[in-house]
Amino acid sequence: MRKLLTVDDLEIIFEKQSDNHDCRWCVYVRARKGQKEKNILMIKLNNKPYTRFLKNDGTIVINSRDVLKDIMSNIVQLIWEMPVSKLEKDIMKKSNKKKLKKSGNYRN
Repeated sequence: MRKLLTVDDLEIIFEKQSDNHDCRWCVYVRARKGQKEKNILMIKLNNKPYTRFLKNDGTIVINSRDVLKDIMSNIVQLIWEMPVSKLEKDIMKKSNKKKLKKSGNYRN
């Protein structure tokens, strides 16, 4: 490792590129410390990126479904809080309607 950073929030973005780009994937790493946000790194690659979710219990590092679930719950939360496209907004509205119908609080 070259640099050790301590940050408040970290965002990793996997972006599939269109066919007319010079690479198939871009991976962005963005960090926030206090009120400052900064793009730390951009990686271009042709092979699909892969991820591993590990847990360090102090004596051994192992693959962990619990860590995967923890990270994925944050991803879903961000998608629902900050829709970036009309499609995501429509999905969010439909999901909320289903939840309201189940709870009995939905009125047309």
